[in-house]
Amino acid sequence: YDLELMQSILGDYLDAEGIPYIDLLPTFHEIGKEQRLYKWHNTHWNEEGNRLAAALLFRRLQPVVEAGLGKVGRSTGEKKP
Repeated sequence: YDLELMQSILGDYLDAEGIPYIDLLPTFHEIGKEQRLYKWHNTHWNEEGNRLAAALLFRRLQPVVEAGLGKVGRSTGEKKP
């Protein structure tokens, strides 16, 4: 039984459609070998899992956000001249 089949199907679809996405699963598998990332007998992340997800998302999204700040003002959202 392939527990990652749906993840693979979704990734293939998003790739084919040119839709960007962030796949946390490979890193969770790798880090999860050494550290518990899920609550006990639960599919939800524990504190360490949430920290890892936040770090991965931040690393991926930071350049996107910084690139956009040149076009939009930080506090008001108004376009810069």
